[in-house]
Amino acid sequence: MEEICILIPAYNPDKSLILLLNGLKESLPDSPVIVVNDGSASEEIFNELLKNCPPPDKILTHSVNLGKGEALKNGFKYINDNYNNCKGVITADCDLQHSVEDIVKIANFLSKSCQTMFLGSRNFNNINIPFRSFIGNKFISAIFKIIYKIQINDTQTGLRGIPRDCIKLFLDINNSDFSFETLMLIKAHKHNIPIEEIPISTIYIKKNKNSHFKPLSDSYKICKSLLRKTY
Repeated sequence: MEEICILIPAYNPDKSLILLLNGLKESLPDSPVIVVNDGSASEEIFNELLKNCPPPDKILTHSVNLGKGEALKNGFKYINDNYNNCKGVITADCDLQHSVEDIVKIANFLSKSCQTMFLGSRNFNNINIPFRSFIGNKFISAIFKIIYKIQINDTQTGLRGIPRDCIKLFLDINNSDFSFETLMLIKAHKHNIPIEEIPISTIYIKKNKNSHFKPLSDSYKICKSLLRKTY
């Protein structure tokens, strides 16, 4: 699937990133994979990536942590500048909370319909959902519906299929933190790009303790950005 690129932002990843890369190279061998090292404290995992598994096609490195939004933007810019035949980009988290099977599922949807933005949507009615994840996502989804009159159940999903036409739109977003992902949805909606949610497995490793998302403070920042419309 040469026309679909895969973008993985990574901040202090563990060996899950190596397992993910192995799975992607096996299941989507023709899809270029770009990893953004967003100022991680150790180079150990990235060195192991290059030595012990099929390496990503490119590792972009930030000397300091700039935030997930900035990692995504720099990845988008690299893909836009270097892959002329790319029809779309799959974004996925580095910690295996998105299974390889679900990444392939979203890639297949995007490959068949490159004018639609696809979201890998988790089931937040599952009783095993960590409370911090449940509250953060439900709150932001509710605010999103009130302000923009559209229902998106999983606004915070990191697994997304993004048409190439969206990339330049997203590069204009100022925010560099977690609010960037929510503002991507607003940009797409404002430009009449269809958004479709695709059910995926709901996976939380170690009850999501390794997540860098802070439910209260980050949800507050996201909602403030939505209200100010800083996109």
